Amino acid sequence: MLTHLHEQGFVAAPAPISLGEQLETVTFVPGEAGEYPWTADVASEAALVTTARLLRQLHDAAASFPRDDTTDVWSQAGRLPVETIVHGDFAPYNVVYDGIAAVGVIDFDTAHPGPRVWDVASAVYRFAPFTSSADEGGTGTRVRRPADPRRRVLPRLRPGHPLAERARRDDDGEPGVPRHDHRDRGRRRQPEVRQ
Repeated sequence: MLTHLHEQGFVAAPAPISLGEQLETVTFVPGEAGEYPWTADVASEAALVTTARLLRQLHDAAASFPRDDTTDVWSQAGRLPVETIVHGDFAPYNVVYDGIAAVGVIDFDTAHPGPRVWDVASAVYRFAPFTSSADEGGTGTRVRRPADPRRRVLPRLRPGHPLAERARRDDDGEPGVPRHDHRDRGRRRQPEVRQ
């Protein structure tokens, strides 16, 4: 897979050096992985844009991978519709940055055939975290502050989707902090109908 990516001109992935029984050796991708807690550069909207472009380039290069269901071995089952080879764990800690520029993708252990939206959904979950936990991309604080611009990723991905519309309405709140109390949920529940 990595060799194919390089043959397609996608050099943002590591190149294979050797493959043993249990260990694959690959080249180093220079830069810094987007580990938690994020730097201001990695948390920026500009980094999100370069990351999205890199994901698109990865998917385009992987789409022509010559699959052979009789010999290919993937750590995860393929998912339909198969459009490309997805990364399978597209998250900040698997993207390498040079400042605000996403310059590499690493850790292809969970790559498998599937739809592009598989990685897009992972990206929404990991790059636009709806949490205040510092170990998951949030700030670790519950102090009221301006909305995180990464929350705008949902309206860009799927205009009209209920979650995107809700994100737009709630954009003045802190990412990951509910604007309602979940404890009152039971009071609004419809009575259960039994036959």
